[in-house]
Amino acid sequence: KKPYVEKIKIVRRAKLSDNCFSDGHMAKDCMKGSSCEVTGCNRKHLTLLHPPRQEDPKRRAVRDLPGPTNEGNEHLEDGNPEGGNCNVTNRSCGVRLRIVPVKVKGRNSDKVIETYAFLDNGSDVTLCDQKLVRELELDGIERKFSLTTQEKRDSRRKCLEVQLRIETMDGNDALDLQRVWTVNELNISQRSIATAEDIEHWKHLSGIGLHSIEDKEVRILIGSDVPEAFWVLEEGRGGRGEPYAIRSPLVWTVFGPTEPV
Repeated sequence: KKPYVEKIKIVRRAKLSDNCFSDGHMAKDCMKGSSCEVTGCNRKHLTLLHPPRQEDPKRRAVRDLPGPTNEGNEHLEDGNPEGGNCNVTNRSCGVRLRIVPVKVKGRNSDKVIETYAFLDNGSDVTLCDQKLVRELELDGIERKFSLTTQEKRDSRRKCLEVQLRIETMDGNDALDLQRVWTVNELNISQRSIATAEDIEHWKHLSGIGLHSIEDKEVRILIGSDVPEAFWVLEEGRGGRGEPYAIRSPLVWTVFGPTEPV
């Protein structure tokens, strides 16, 4: 018995309809009604392609508490503050988020690390995992903030505040992140990263190139405090319920459900 993701890949490679296994059309254009026998499911796919049950996504938000924790705003070297895990997503494997590969370095450093950044306009702050700061050998200012989740409200944490510069993989554009707070880790699943395979069967996304890097860990979350990261320079839009592409200063990102229904 093959896992769900492997079944989907086989159907995609053969360019078959999820709803009838015929070629020449996608499930959304299939003349047959839904072939799924799972109770309550009206999506156009065969029962054996019904996605496994997934846990509801958890969303987190953070807000600043006034002022630094140390009176003199002293810079800390190689700080290791108590941080919080920021579990931003726990989504089904068919939904992608606005995640893009970037080159990151400190504002006054030449050391560069390649990683993924999540563009999250639902967050009012920008975050990164504290291991990234240590690997970049950056100093920071100690801060306090509160972390709010569905399970717990206003959980107080300590972090370092740093400045980062991120560049596109081709080096054609860059953004300065003036205030970035550290957390233990972001815990964003690599399944949320869109791939070339995800978009190859969507006509409105043809010609869009998605960069990829070997390390699939998402280590930066860019919030709405960096509005230029969300500028829409170009878009690739299909119908309702189909994946949507945006070209921002950090090149193309694709998000939404990538599996035809």
